[in-house]
Amino acid sequence: MSRERCLKRHLLHASVECYHRAPLYSGPARWTEGPVAVRPPVSFRPEIDLALVGRFAEGVVVAFRGTLPPLDLGPDLRRIVGPDIIGPQIIADWLNDFNYAPSRNVAIGGTTLPGGVHRGLAGSLARLWDGVAAELTRLRRAHPAANLYFTGHSKGGALANLAAILARRSWPEAGVRVATFGAACTGDSDFARAYRESGIDCHRYEVTGDKITDLPPGQLPVGTLHVLPPIYHRRPSPPIAFVRGLIRREDQRWLVPRAIAAHLPYPGFGYGEHVCEPECRHDWR
Repeated sequence: MSRERCLKRHLLHASVECYHRAPLYSGPARWTEGPVAVRPPVSFRPEIDLALVGRFAEGVVVAFRGTLPPLDLGPDLRRIVGPDIIGPQIIADWLNDFNYAPSRNVAIGGTTLPGGVHRGLAGSLARLWDGVAAELTRLRRAHPAANLYFTGHSKGGALANLAAILARRSWPEAGVRVATFGAACTGDSDFARAYRESGIDCHRYEVTGDKITDLPPGQLPVGTLHVLPPIYHRRPSPPIAFVRGLIRREDQRWLVPRAIAAHLPYPGFGYGEHVCEPECRHDWR
């Protein structure tokens, strides 16, 4: 089976698709139905949260958007450009991330999350969950035996972990599986223990040098860890090539600091090349 049929790679593609109006960058996700974009209620502004819900051949997929970036790469993956989203949304999203004090007894959709969880991210999931749950119910009605897959990059990965707990308790008969990419931490040791005991099959992908995966302080990662090698872009050399690069803006990837480069989910920065290694047996379904 080729790399392009690897389920994990297509969950990565879905995670990247959440950031943009079209499935650019990582390649198209393998949607067979949908996806439907789920947003917060109109009463909550600015809009900082989004999820895509649809179906792959392997099951029902929910992909959560990560934190909105202040700068991004263009579709050619070589030039630094402004993001798709306007400034106030970006500021509000980052402030929400910094609201990380753990909250206990957080109830979302009638289900109480275990342990202490990131307050801001729990709020993000609460704003999305009714819409996500409605789409999951609709798709499960048509495909009752389908596994449920949750995925996301950065903040989106943390939301995927929280949502998987809700899904496990809402649909205990369903298989619940998670793949996260550069995910922030979600909760305290009590949450991590409850997550392990839930039986959720979770794979957590991190690129070496990514500092986001250690945040926020005092909270713990969950899932089976896979550490991937980074890809660094050196500045142009000799000096003539350096000047040409500045003037023509041909390739600006070398301007991205290494800690940020290690977090980017796009091809050419680690994830796109290494999520599916040559020895991958494509046996995760």
